[in-house]
Amino acid sequence: KNNINKAIYYLEQAHKIDHDKIVTSMTLYHLGMVYRKNNQILKAYHSMSEAKVLFTSSNNFVRICMTDMVIANIHSTNGEYKEAIYLLKECLKNFNRIKISIHEISKVYLSMIWIYILNDDYQSANDIINQLDTNILSILTGDAGAILFLTSASTVAVYSCI
Repeated sequence: KNNINKAIYYLEQAHKIDHDKIVTSMTLYHLGMVYRKNNQILKAYHSMSEAKVLFTSSNNFVRICMTDMVIANIHSTNGEYKEAIYLLKECLKNFNRIKISIHEISKVYLSMIWIYILNDDYQSANDIINQLDTNILSILTGDAGAILFLTSASTVAVYSCI
């Protein structure tokens, strides 16, 4: 906890003194991540939103996607599933513009699947799973540590691989 408070302090100080757009955007992004880790959700949301504006102004699509993933997580934590899904779909659109690893793409799909499950929308979760190529499915069932079996329209069985 003490290290998180120190991180927040130093990142806030860096944000106050730095006016370079690239450094400021990264400072805001990392400040948002630390706020999120410290359960300061509103501050995390505002830092990430400010960072996204700066990333967007410089066409940094990789960071836009990374920021959108964090903001989507904040929305889903607050039960705002539609907003979360919208941002994750925007990430997938942006992936066409940039080179991004298949592992990052799989994280977006996994987030979408879980958000649909949290929202009891098993059909949409199933639709995503059925549209994924074998490389992404392999990552989801291996690296992510969970195999998802949609056993019916209203039941999900999750088996841990850990």
